Amino acid sequence: MPDNELDQTLQEFLDVRQPGANYEEHTKEEPTFDLEVDLKNYKKFPRVDDNVTYKKSGKDTRGEIKVDPKIDLPDYSGPFRYDLRFTDFSDEALIKMLSASYEYYVLLVESWAAEIA
Repeated sequence: MPDNELDQTLQEFLDVRQPGANYEEHTKEEPTFDLEVDLKNYKKFPRVDDNVTYKKSGKDTRGEIKVDPKIDLPDYSGPFRYDLRFTDFSDEALIKMLSASYEYYVLLVESWAAEIA
């Protein structure tokens, strides 16, 4: 793409994003396609056997809290741990995480408020 076309495209891009710009004035009509799709009565894949059920294998332990008193991480530096949980961190590390999360949340809300203002 030549530089003058690129400059024109960039200028059109920036013009649309100016405060008070009329977006519809800058949009180009795109062709619409009529797809004949019935979203309510579409063909479903057949089941091989409606009487089949899948039994659970073992107990679901995802919700259990596992506390290992030997682990008290001050931060997450070190090797990757696939089974890392919040209970593995020290109280000080958890307080730092909550503080950082709150600061990020405040920044996010202030940025959002400034954007919509």
